[in-house]
Amino acid sequence: PASALQGGLVPMATLRLNTKPGSTSRLKSLAVRKTGTAFDAEVAQVRIYLESDGDGVFSAGDTLQGANTLSGGEAPLTLAGGGAALGVAVSTFHVVFSMSAEAFTNRTVGLEVSSSTSVGLEHPGRAFGPFPVVQAPIPVSDGANALNITPTSLAPASAQPSPDDIPMLALRAQTA
Repeated sequence: PASALQGGLVPMATLRLNTKPGSTSRLKSLAVRKTGTAFDAEVAQVRIYLESDGDGVFSAGDTLQGANTLSGGEAPLTLAGGGAALGVAVSTFHVVFSMSAEAFTNRTVGLEVSSSTSVGLEHPGRAFGPFPVVQAPIPVSDGANALNITPTSLAPASAQPSPDDIPMLALRAQTA
């Protein structure tokens, strides 16, 4: 993605995993490291989804497998139900950052899966491929802003003609 929207779900990496013929395994865990200048709290959660709807991109039809918060820039993800089954057919996973609505727009956020040891497979599975997996830091962009306006009547029960202004309404505005 070009940017990480405040309060949005941001697909940061897509992992395609499979086994060699005649083998099966399970993706049990994944260690993710946040890069960039954003603080840990600006990423509300790191999530991993299994591609479920067949469109090949992160979307609402994909199945959440695990989530965690960042601590010290790291988020160890443990997949639900003992992990996702892997076979010869490719299984696609999306690593998604759920951005805080309060994330600062002058910051950046990226992702790294540092090495094969970051991919926890059922024994005797072992991850191969180009490591580290990196999503270069992208800017945090301004999310939708809401303005809540609360009116309060100031109108008197009656008013005599006068050259003075008579307050009729007070508006209290607050961003959300």
